[in-house]
Amino acid sequence: MDFLLHAGDGRAQFWPISSWVFHSPVSYWDSTHHAFWVAPVSALACLTSYVVLWQQGMPVWAKLFFAALVGAEIWVARQWLMFF
Repeated sequence: MDFLLHAGDGRAQFWPISSWVFHSPVSYWDSTHHAFWVAPVSALACLTSYVVLWQQGMPVWAKLFFAALVGAEIWVARQWLMFF
């Protein structure tokens, strides 16, 4: 996903083989490149993945760990949309 979500700030993914950089039309953080649509979709994908993991019968400590990761993901998405 990271490869597809960097508008204007991508990096050479295939370095040192190639210095080619993919310039995406969308960004997960830049509101001038549709971040108001991309960030919520990304957060929803994380929440959906968490629900699927929750239903797998993991121990409580694993559920809490993944809950913390989802919380961090949502916090970061919120920060990107507030500041950019």
